[in-house]
Amino acid sequence: MNRTTTPLKHGLSAIFIATALAGCAVGPDYVKPKLDIPASFKEDGRWKTAEPQDAMPRGDWWAVFQDPTLNGLMDTLNKQSPTIAQAEAQYREAQAQLRQAQAGLFPSLSANASQSRGVSSPGAGTSNAYNLGLSASWEVDLWGGVRREVEAGKAKQQASEAQLAAIRLSSQAQLATAYLQLVVADRQLANLRDSEKALGEALKLTHNQFAAGIVGDDAVASAESQWHTAQAAVVDKRLTRAQLEHAIAAQLGQAPANICWHLNGCWPTKSLTNSCAALPAANICSCRPRLANARLTGASSRSSMQETGN
Repeated sequence: MNRTTTPLKHGLSAIFIATALAGCAVGPDYVKPKLDIPASFKEDGRWKTAEPQDAMPRGDWWAVFQDPTLNGLMDTLNKQSPTIAQAEAQYREAQAQLRQAQAGLFPSLSANASQSRGVSSPGAGTSNAYNLGLSASWEVDLWGGVRREVEAGKAKQQASEAQLAAIRLSSQAQLATAYLQLVVADRQLANLRDSEKALGEALKLTHNQFAAGIVGDDAVASAESQWHTAQAAVVDKRLTRAQLEHAIAAQLGQAPANICWHLNGCWPTKSLTNSCAALPAANICSCRPRLANARLTGASSRSSMQETGN
């Protein structure tokens, strides 16, 4: 009787020990250190501790400007920006690494099949042979190393997702800034051209007055100086506008030759001040994805250190 129950007891003990060890994990769990940080600064009571809100939807925030051209540029940016595409590829890589780490928690199966056809001896008929193989293996995560890899993989995936959101938001902000500066440059360029034209007419009038003996050489020289200064200002503003067009083209992943607008009169009647007032100003720092990215990157590093710690 004892000979039959002893192996059963040993088997149950082994299963119990394996189950108990499976609940262990390499290294201690991370505990956030306590820091003596004041709730507010004495210089200004409006300061507060940042609370990352990476799950908060941001939406099409540029729609408050009510500009169809800007909306079209944002759609193009979200679809074909090289910077955003690179961040999306890194996010998909983090997802693949997480799935690879999670696969270590489950058994692995493999199968193979083969067929052969031949003759066993001279004069004998042909024969077919079929082989089918199936194997399964499972390595129990006794020390929790795989689970630590999964924890680190989850944190890396979340950090990569936050980084993608940060890059997308930063690219959108840069594009909106460049576009608004381009609109302003067009307005300024139109005003400078009007000023150049007016100063050119004034120069002609001064030349006529000089020919009639009404004014002297100093008045002609002053009028010419003002006209040349206006011409230089026009050239400088055209250069600024060209640089802004090149910046927009680079963000969209297009050739600068394909970016050419004449935005005079295209700006909506709604004032820029009222549009900016509709933007979310409260807790805007807490909504930045970079805060979530930093926090999740730290969590990933802690999980990696715990995996190799003990």
